Amino acid sequence: MESDRKKYTSKNRTRAIKSAKYKQFFGNQIQGQGFADKRKKKIQYEYLKFLKKENRRTEKTVLDGDAADCRKQRGFSAKSGRHKFSKAHEEYERRKQIKLDKKEVALKKKRELAAALDKYKQRKKEKFKKLCKKTYKGQPVMKDRIEHLLEKIQRQVNQT
Repeated sequence: MESDRKKYTSKNRTRAIKSAKYKQFFGNQIQGQGFADKRKKKIQYEYLKFLKKENRRTEKTVLDGDAADCRKQRGFSAKSGRHKFSKAHEEYERRKQIKLDKKEVALKKKRELAAALDKYKQRKKEKFKKLCKKTYKGQPVMKDRIEHLLEKIQRQVNQT
């Protein structure tokens, strides 16, 4: 009986009315359900996007019917016999080809640099192996050092 009495007190009644007032909008931010607003905005955006697509389709069908008339009226130069769009397209293709050629030259240069670097690293590695050899007592092996000096002198003689 006490619980029934608690239900119908004026204080609880005003609380119920206030909470019902806030609940008439499903997913409001006050209740912590702000995602409903985001969902609503997303749906509106998708609908507007759909309308724009439909509008474009109708315009395209109208333009396709009038394409022959449009070509006669504008954009077609009688001297060259080509449409302005085709000129622009050829210019685009030419620029694209130039760009590709530059890219190929840069790649070729990069490969050559990489090959030269590999060759240099290989020579350096071999030189290091020769000069780092030691005898069992820890002395450097003089044979390899003398060969290295001989090769160095021969290279200098061949250059001059």
